[in-house]
Amino acid sequence: MAEQVILYDLRVGNYPNRRGDEFRSLQVHECRVCGAVTNRVVMGGAPGYGVRTICPQSHHHWHHELEAKVRALRGPPPKVI
Repeated sequence: MAEQVILYDLRVGNYPNRRGDEFRSLQVHECRVCGAVTNRVVMGGAPGYGVRTICPQSHHHWHHELEAKVRALRGPPPKVI
């Protein structure tokens, strides 16, 4: 028999709120780097971080390279080309 998954609504605020808690949300989040979608939520590591969504593709090497390129594009252009 399949395990029943509880989906929490982040707007209501009744989700697990201790550091390291993992759960699934009704809301679906899209990675701003690669466009992958997930509803997996992890409560943040340091105080004040709160709800974090982790891209399901973030463990791949190409994701980190793509993230660095996106971050570089947000900054000022390089002075030497």
